[in-house]
Amino acid sequence: MPLSTRSWQLLPWLIASGDWQMALDDWLLEEVRGDRRPPTFRLFSWPEPTLSLGWHQASFSTNWSCPIVRRPTGGRAVLHGGDLCYSLVTPAPADRDRRQTYCLLSQFLRQAFQRLEQPLITGSDRPDRTAIDCFARATVADLRLVDGRKCIGSAQLWRDRAILQQGSIQLHPPDCWPQVLGTTPPPVLDLPIATLSTTLVSSFADCYGLNLTDGSLTAADWQAIDQRRSQFQIHKPPSPLTQ
Repeated sequence: MPLSTRSWQLLPWLIASGDWQMALDDWLLEEVRGDRRPPTFRLFSWPEPTLSLGWHQASFSTNWSCPIVRRPTGGRAVLHGGDLCYSLVTPAPADRDRRQTYCLLSQFLRQAFQRLEQPLITGSDRPDRTAIDCFARATVADLRLVDGRKCIGSAQLWRDRAILQQGSIQLHPPDCWPQVLGTTPPPVLDLPIATLSTTLVSSFADCYGLNLTDGSLTAADWQAIDQRRSQFQIHKPPSPLTQ
């Protein structure tokens, strides 16, 4: 069996600001690492264009004022707002290195897009720590269309043999992409987000032979998550009413 356990929880699709999203994933990693919660899969999206930076990525100036958060995972900058994101938290598979684990945990994405008649291939570029834009290069952590254009970027964080993998599936990149990142945006994918989300969930279960059960969070859980938000906040533009 490719993953260490067959029973996973599926959290409801969440639309929330970036600091909440990142704090939730960081909290989930600690919960799974401490055996307090089963491995978890979720889909989420962003209410407005928001820039996320990899944990070790230096901040940089942009020509557009938008919220900026730091992800717990690595990688380069991603502009969210027109994408569907996923995260999964699991004990690390036995006897696999990080390259193999990226390939393993990306299989469900390839299966989902194959079902939607959009075949994907694994990236082959070498990592470039001087790059700013995550979608300017496609490494083995990423997936491309057959014409070579990158459409899914993923990044990981390992803690004591537990893994958080986060990914961005760019569907309709925000119009401000060139102003924020100074690069050409990824291609538009003509896929209804509801259809894509349903296909991703079914492919995730089918690809790894998993039993997915609906999960939920308590008020106490959200309080614990709230306490983590500040470590992922970088910049929030002032309200127009206070400028």
